[in-house]
Amino acid sequence: MRIRRTAAADSSAETARGKLVSGNYFSVLNVSAATGRVLAPRDDRPDASPVVVISDGYWSKEFGRDPTAIGSTLEVNGTTFTVIGVMPPSFFGETFQADPPEMWFPISTLNAVAMFPPSLMEETDSRWLQLMARLQPGVTLQQAGATLTTELRQFLMSDPEIATGPAKWKEAAARAAIEAMSGARGLPPVRSYLTEMLLILRIVVVLVLGVACANLASILLARATARERDVSIRLAVGAGRTRLVRQMLTESLLLGVLGGAAALATAMWGSQAVLAMLYRGAETVVAKVSPDVPTLTFLVALSIVTAALFG
Repeated sequence: MRIRRTAAADSSAETARGKLVSGNYFSVLNVSAATGRVLAPRDDRPDASPVVVISDGYWSKEFGRDPTAIGSTLEVNGTTFTVIGVMPPSFFGETFQADPPEMWFPISTLNAVAMFPPSLMEETDSRWLQLMARLQPGVTLQQAGATLTTELRQFLMSDPEIATGPAKWKEAAARAAIEAMSGARGLPPVRSYLTEMLLILRIVVVLVLGVACANLASILLARATARERDVSIRLAVGAGRTRLVRQMLTESLLLGVLGGAAALATAMWGSQAVLAMLYRGAETVVAKVSPDVPTLTFLVALSIVTAALFG
């Protein structure tokens, strides 16, 4: 959602990214404000004073990280909102997207922020909201889904139009179901997109490592062939086999580690290029690419194995 924002000390207007959330949004996500406070259920009432929570990026861009931003006012579509909190730099919301929200408003301010008709809040068949909840201790996703399904069917059957309507309506209500899904990896549409994006990044990394290993193997084999005569001469003059093997293995391992480091640098560069392509035109890119311990462990092991086999 995009909004028009006018600063109290400036008559110029600009566009910012905002999102409508419930009063318990931040508590459900178990996050706190870096400065000030987050929205609370008392802020999400029709008679509550209009308040807003801003992102760290917006705080830095518009307020220069000034602590006095807390308590200042923003005029949005003619309604004055008070800034009550600034979120941590690592918080971008519940979705993983480019250009994340810069402001979070209570849903009760829908008409002021989005200028939608007042009736939208009363329409029971509206589908513009996404629901997330936190499981109670000891409750599984399957149990939560079964409970929600039962309540949904009871709610549908309590509708007079369905209860007294055609049989097919009752059958549809009896088949209605809710599947509780984990939100740890994002909402379903975002999860699907991220899966595709990560698959592309993995392919890039595997291809780069594969090419690096092939080149390293070729270099080691060519080097071994070139040194075959030298090794024969050294053996003939009394050099120990163990010492020669140790020397060649050390050189091969060093070359393998250097090759692995070069492959990692190339893979990181390629991953950043893929991210730039996927988020082309975005002002803010949430995704960050950095090697983790399993990746580094695999890379080191692969470099050592390649060096040992072909060195």
